[in-house]
Amino acid sequence: MQFIVTLEHMYFGIFIFVSLMQIYLMRKIDKVKDDVAIQNKEIQRIWEQIGILASTIAIKHLELEKEFNKFRDKQEKE
Repeated sequence: MQFIVTLEHMYFGIFIFVSLMQIYLMRKIDKVKDDVAIQNKEIQRIWEQIGILASTIAIKHLELEKEFNKFRDKQEKE
């Protein structure tokens, strides 16, 4: 029994292969987009926490600076 592969059969096979690869890659891209969206949300939360931390440090620094100035003024008066 012989199988004859014509040019049309090869084109059809290549077309099916390329179509399946495209479907596979589209699904992978959609999955990566979802993963990136999740990572972006996590990164946004981290930046928010960094902002809160920076604000807290700045407030604490100002409080300590005021206390230091009061202490220095007190020592200068004595």
